Amino acid sequence: KRLDNLVDAPFNLKEAPYSNPSIDDCDLYLVPCVATCGLLRIGYGKGYFDHYFLGKKGYKIGITYPAFKYEFNLEEPHDILMDEVL
Repeated sequence: KRLDNLVDAPFNLKEAPYSNPSIDDCDLYLVPCVATCGLLRIGYGKGYFDHYFLGKKGYKIGITYPAFKYEFNLEEPHDILMDEVL
């Protein structure tokens, strides 16, 4: 029943409310990606995951479709890179 507390988000999506406790000791994070450039995750442009991953030490795996893996560099100073992309 953990999905009962999700709230409406942009783009007709659901997300956890900001009042949810943070999970600081995860060993592995599976992170959805709209696209990737190398290990840079491209999302919806709000920086939610960049902010969330500040100070987190777990291994981050970005997940996207092969067609959305690009070679050009869009990295900005605030971006948090994935450890691996599938």
